[in-house]
Amino acid sequence: ERRVDELGLAGQVTVWGHVADVAPYLSKSVVFVSTQRETNYPSQSLLEAMACENAVIATDVGETRRLVDEQVGMLVEDPSGLAAALVKLMTDEAFRTHLGREARERVAEHHSVERFVAHLESLWGFTGAEPGGSPHAQGPARGAKGGQA
Repeated sequence: ERRVDELGLAGQVTVWGHVADVAPYLSKSVVFVSTQRETNYPSQSLLEAMACENAVIATDVGETRRLVDEQVGMLVEDPSGLAAALVKLMTDEAFRTHLGREARERVAEHHSVERFVAHLESLWGFTGAEPGGSPHAQGPARGAKGGQA
């Protein structure tokens, strides 16, 4: 907050600190910036921002490209790229709005709760376990101590 004041940005920038539920804040914003130094795929913060129709700017690290491409946001590699991306998104409302809508669509299509559940169910099928069950529910393996020989 002190730095915001030093830069003369009080009233334009708000520093909230930790909040438990970010949706109300993200729904009021139009651009989300993620400046990760290492991969964090899938980045929950990027997904939440995209679901709230934020155009996103993210550092091009690890597998971030699996979430962010030119259809939903902008990838940057350094501070000058970040600055240019911010200027572009803050001065081109139509472009920013388009990216935000595409970001929301991408999350709805590829990262929904339903899709995640379907993925988990496919993993259960792969392991032979039943959803909600335990792979050990059938008892010890044959040949194991206490099992059938």
